[in-house]
Amino acid sequence: MIVFFLLAGMTSFVYALAGVRPGAAYAFLNWLGDSVVIANWIVADRQSRGDSMRLDTGFYVYIASWPVALGYYLIVTRGVRGVLLLLWVVALFIATALPVAIISYVRQ
Repeated sequence: MIVFFLLAGMTSFVYALAGVRPGAAYAFLNWLGDSVVIANWIVADRQSRGDSMRLDTGFYVYIASWPVALGYYLIVTRGVRGVLLLLWVVALFIATALPVAIISYVRQ
């Protein structure tokens, strides 16, 4: 998950440095990649915890807004530690998006 977020952030960073706006296909694939990576992590986490897959949680995360679904999952399964883990994931996401936002702002 960390590797994917870092690679996605780096590609966005390269686009921003070049002054090129990514196309719609890139935005879609980035969203799809985020959803698939998070969904697979939740499925693997549930299996490692021995939790039965009563609902297809991974598909739900894929279809739903993954930040909301991930936050819900982490809080329900881990309590306070889940909030801390969610904050870590959000910080990772912001850390990869912030340089792109700064470069885009400066270039305008």
